[in-house]
Amino acid sequence: MEIIRSSESFTQDYEELSEDLSQIHEKAKHDEINNVNRSFSSRMMGDTSSYFETSTTNRSKIMETENEVSIIENSELYIENLNKNHICIFCEEKNEKFNENTLDQHYRNECPMLVNCYRCQLIVEASSLSYHLCNDCEFKSDYRKCNKCDLAISRNERIKHQRYHNNNKQDDALINGYKPIRCQLCNKIINSKYGIYYKKLDKNDKNYNNNLTMLENKMWKDHMLNCKNNERNKIKRSV
Repeated sequence: MEIIRSSESFTQDYEELSEDLSQIHEKAKHDEINNVNRSFSSRMMGDTSSYFETSTTNRSKIMETENEVSIIENSELYIENLNKNHICIFCEEKNEKFNENTLDQHYRNECPMLVNCYRCQLIVEASSLSYHLCNDCEFKSDYRKCNKCDLAISRNERIKHQRYHNNNKQDDALINGYKPIRCQLCNKIINSKYGIYYKKLDKNDKNYNNNLTMLENKMWKDHMLNCKNNERNKIKRSV
């Protein structure tokens, strides 16, 4: 098993991805997560109506464009191609044992880029956990998004969390004009060392949104492979 390097990545470096391919990539991830959650709900409860569709990431929503149908069709082919090449679309692990069935198990238990929501148990991308808790989770009424750091804060933690921001205002400083991105699992700022890459982004470039999305995907991958509170890392190390 191996995590393929960016130079060998099936998806290529983010600078080389077209806007359409980026949307196809994100749509494919969205569909894979919803499929595994639908399967989980069906097996556990015998009723897919109990399934709550969840988002992948609030920063990379699939836009409704004239070529939306094409994106949907191409995302299916994209996943088929990944499966044939035995590659996980989320962590980019290449494993000859990966196929449609074993990847389902990988998503459910092993992929370090995915987590089980600690409230509803649905699988979401780690980058979307805060958004999920506030917007999609069955228990979303228990959470509110912090306006300073975007983390999902439970009712009984709000005063303590606000006190943290009052005492650590330096942590809220922009990083070359971009808001700090925090991990819901460990509270660490994941983009603090990426200021130089933000400088390379051109907001006037037609590919700006695509480049930002793929850069953030790279940030999350680098972080989640080492996050101290990522239970899936602990499982892999113990095997």
